[in-house]
Amino acid sequence: MAMAADRQIRLDVALIHYPVVNRSGEIIGSAVTNLDLHDIARAGCTYGVDTYWVVTPYARQRELAEEIVRHWTEGYGGSVNPDRKQALSLIRVCADLDEVLTGTARKWGRKPLVLATCARR
Repeated sequence: MAMAADRQIRLDVALIHYPVVNRSGEIIGSAVTNLDLHDIARAGCTYGVDTYWVVTPYARQRELAEEIVRHWTEGYGGSVNPDRKQALSLIRVCADLDEVLTGTARKWGRKPLVLATCARR
Protein backbone atom coordinates (compact mmCIF):
# COMPACT_ATOMS: atom_id res chain seq x y z
CA MET A 1 0.00 0.00 0.00
CA ALA A 2 1.56 3.30 -1.07
CA MET A 3 1.51 6.27 1.27
CA ALA A 4 0.56 9.77 0.20
CA ALA A 5 3.66 11.79 -0.69
CA ASP A 6 2.87 14.47 1.90
CA ARG A 7 2.52 12.03 4.79
CA GLN A 8 5.56 11.54 7.00
CA ILE A 9 6.07 8.52 9.22
CA ARG A 10 7.31 9.56 12.65
CA LEU A 11 9.14 6.75 14.34
CA ASP A 12 10.85 6.48 17.70
CA VAL A 13 12.11 3.19 19.11
CA ALA A 14 12.86 2.20 22.70
CA LEU A 15 14.90 -0.63 24.14
CA ILE A 16 13.45 -1.40 27.58
CA HIS A 17 15.82 -3.00 30.10
CA TYR A 18 13.29 -3.30 32.94
CA PRO A 19 11.02 -5.09 33.50
CA VAL A 20 12.15 -8.09 31.48
CA VAL A 21 11.63 -11.77 32.14
CA ASN A 22 14.68 -14.02 32.33
CA ARG A 23 14.92 -17.69 31.35
CA SER A 24 13.65 -18.74 34.79
CA GLY A 25 10.55 -16.58 34.47
CA GLU A 26 11.78 -14.00 37.00
CA ILE A 27 11.32 -10.28 36.42
CA ILE A 28 14.74 -8.65 36.21
CA GLY A 29 16.57 -5.65 34.84
CA SER A 30 18.96 -6.47 32.00
CA ALA A 31 22.28 -4.71 31.43
CA VAL A 32 22.74 -1.97 28.87
CA THR A 33 25.49 -3.09 26.50
CA ASN A 34 27.70 -1.32 24.02
CA LEU A 35 26.00 -3.31 21.25
CA ASP A 36 22.59 -2.05 22.41
CA LEU A 37 23.78 1.48 21.85
CA HIS A 38 25.81 1.20 18.65
CA ASP A 39 23.95 -1.40 16.61
CA ILE A 40 20.41 -0.21 17.19
CA ALA A 41 21.39 3.44 16.75
CA ARG A 42 23.07 2.66 13.42
CA ALA A 43 20.06 0.67 12.22
CA GLY A 44 17.79 3.49 13.39
CA CYS A 45 19.82 6.03 11.48
CA THR A 46 19.60 3.88 8.35
CA TYR A 47 15.82 3.45 8.60
CA GLY A 48 14.82 6.98 9.57
CA VAL A 49 14.22 6.65 13.31
CA ASP A 50 13.93 10.05 14.98
CA THR A 51 14.84 9.06 18.55
CA TYR A 52 16.24 5.84 19.98
CA TRP A 53 15.31 5.67 23.67
CA VAL A 54 17.47 3.49 25.94
CA VAL A 55 15.45 2.78 29.07
CA THR A 56 16.87 1.53 32.37
CA PRO A 57 15.89 2.32 35.95
CA TYR A 58 19.48 1.90 37.13
CA ALA A 59 21.29 5.22 37.56
CA ARG A 60 24.76 3.72 37.01
CA GLN A 61 23.62 2.07 33.77
CA ARG A 62 22.19 5.40 32.57
CA GLU A 63 25.44 7.19 33.47
CA LEU A 64 27.49 4.62 31.56
CA ALA A 65 25.24 4.81 28.49
CA GLU A 66 25.34 8.62 28.55
CA GLU A 67 29.14 8.59 28.85
CA ILE A 68 29.44 6.30 25.81
CA VAL A 69 27.04 8.48 23.82
CA ARG A 70 28.97 11.63 24.79
CA HIS A 71 32.26 10.06 23.68
CA TRP A 72 30.85 9.40 20.21
CA THR A 73 28.81 12.60 19.84
CA GLU A 74 30.83 15.27 21.66
CA GLY A 75 34.20 13.68 22.36
CA TYR A 76 37.11 12.31 20.39
CA GLY A 77 35.08 9.43 18.96
CA GLY A 78 32.80 11.77 17.06
CA SER A 79 35.70 13.57 15.43
CA VAL A 80 37.20 10.35 14.06
CA ASN A 81 33.92 8.65 13.10
CA PRO A 82 31.26 11.14 11.96
CA ASP A 83 28.90 8.37 10.81
CA ARG A 84 28.83 6.88 14.29
CA LYS A 85 28.41 10.38 15.74
CA GLN A 86 25.31 10.86 13.59
CA ALA A 87 23.88 7.47 14.60
CA LEU A 88 24.50 7.82 18.32
CA SER A 89 23.02 11.32 18.30
CA LEU A 90 19.62 9.59 18.04
CA ILE A 91 20.00 8.16 21.56
CA ARG A 92 18.15 9.50 24.59
CA VAL A 93 18.71 7.67 27.88
CA CYS A 94 15.90 7.63 30.42
CA ALA A 95 14.63 5.78 33.50
CA ASP A 96 11.25 4.40 32.43
CA LEU A 97 8.65 4.03 29.71
CA ASP A 98 6.65 6.97 31.08
CA GLU A 99 9.56 9.27 30.18
CA VAL A 100 9.55 7.86 26.65
CA LEU A 101 5.81 8.34 26.24
CA THR A 102 5.88 11.87 27.68
CA GLY A 103 8.89 12.91 25.60
CA THR A 104 7.47 11.42 22.43
CA ALA A 105 4.04 13.00 22.93
CA ARG A 106 5.62 16.38 23.61
CA LYS A 107 7.86 16.12 20.54
CA TRP A 108 5.19 14.99 18.08
CA GLY A 109 2.24 16.82 19.65
CA ARG A 110 0.15 13.69 20.16
CA LYS A 111 0.01 10.46 22.11
CA PRO A 112 2.17 7.79 20.43
CA LEU A 113 0.97 4.46 19.13
CA VAL A 114 2.94 1.86 21.09
CA LEU A 115 3.94 -1.47 19.57
CA ALA A 116 5.99 -4.03 21.49
CA THR A 117 7.97 -7.16 20.74
CA CYS A 118 9.90 -9.61 22.86
CA ALA A 119 12.65 -12.16 22.36
CA ARG A 120 10.43 -15.12 23.17
CA ARG A 121 9.26 -17.56 20.56
